[in-house]
Amino acid sequence: MATQCGRKAAPKKAAAKPAAKTAAKPVKKTVKKAAAPAKPRISPGAKVGPVGITIHWAEGDNSKYDRFPKTYKTYAAAQKALIPVFKDNQADGGGGYNKTKFSIKFKDGTDYEGRLDINEREDNPVKYKNLFEKHILDHVNYYIKNPYPGMTEAAKKEYASFATKYKLRD
Repeated sequence: MATQCGRKAAPKKAAAKPAAKTAAKPVKKTVKKAAAPAKPRISPGAKVGPVGITIHWAEGDNSKYDRFPKTYKTYAAAQKALIPVFKDNQADGGGGYNKTKFSIKFKDGTDYEGRLDINEREDNPVKYKNLFEKHILDHVNYYIKNPYPGMTEAAKKEYASFATKYKLRD
């Protein structure tokens, strides 16, 4: 077949056939819509999970650590990366603490930033099974009980709903 401008020429029509005795049923055409880009699905009542947990830096002997900054997919992996920070603190006699900055990015775009004080008593990744959950709940509960000057009722509600809205453990 010859083509014009990249299109195939229409085939020639054959001679018309005599009409059938029964009427033909109309044919329904279905049009498929293009698929929308996938969005992270959060079902009603489900907690919003993290996209990644980033450890930005830690005090102490960084040569023993996991080359921070580094992002982890699970809380367990991020907590495991903090064990050398804890051991480094203990090697120095356990005095003081190793400050460690982290952030959590959630699927709905919310960011949580915090600082852990890695030592035997406070933020101990060996002692506490879910260190990030413990830290966030301690932080949220502190501000619910001790509102900062000028804290609005909306901010109080946001603090109070954080633990019920976001997934804080694997």
